[in-house]
This record gives sequence, C-alpha cells and structure tokens, in this order.
Amino acid sequence: MDNLAMRLVTQWIKNYPMLIHCTWVSDRWHYEQGCLLKGIHDVYMHTGENDLLEYIRTNMDRYVENDGNIRTYREQDYNLDQINNGKMQLQLYRYMGFCRSCIGEESGCL
Repeated sequence: MDNLAMRLVTQWIKNYPMLIHCTWVSDRWHYEQGCLLKGIHDVYMHTGENDLLEYIRTNMDRYVENDGNIRTYREQDYNLDQINNGKMQLQLYRYMGFCRSCIGEESGCL
C-alpha cells in the first residue's frame, strides 16, 4: 500500500483523536463512524499498525457500554446504515479476542 494512505490516516487521527471531535460526524451509532473506521481498518489490513486497531477500539468503545448494550442504537429503526459499525465490532473481536458488544452468549459473537 502506498504510504499516502497511512499518512492520511495518521493526520486524521492527529486531528480527531476521537470521532466526536469531528463536527460533521454524528455522536450516534451510525453510518459515518462505520465508514470512517472501515477505511482505517483497511489501512490497518495493509500496514499491520496496531495503533490503527487501537483507534478503532477506542472509538467503538465509546458507543458500547460495559454490558454490551449499544448506546444510541435503536433496534426498532431497522436501519442498514448501522451495519458497518457492527462489522468493526466483529473485526475487533477477530484481532483482539474481545469487544464490548460481544459479551454474553446471546450476543451471537461467541
């Protein structure tokens, strides 16, 4: 991978250590977070830079409570825009062996 992608992601993380610092990103479990974190995950896949995975975890943990409930998520919305965030949770489980939303047998992650 061209190091341009890594430079862009590094600058993004420097400017926005948490996604909520970016004014155009919603403070809800929603599409914007999933797209941004998916892009960072793609760079991680090519570079193996653990700081990128940690950035994803830190930002996802903001939305998932210790008991695995997703803050601001409303199941009754049936909204496909929220799927990418769930994919990021599964990637965290894959690489780190743990994610907050994968707690308990009923989560479907384990």
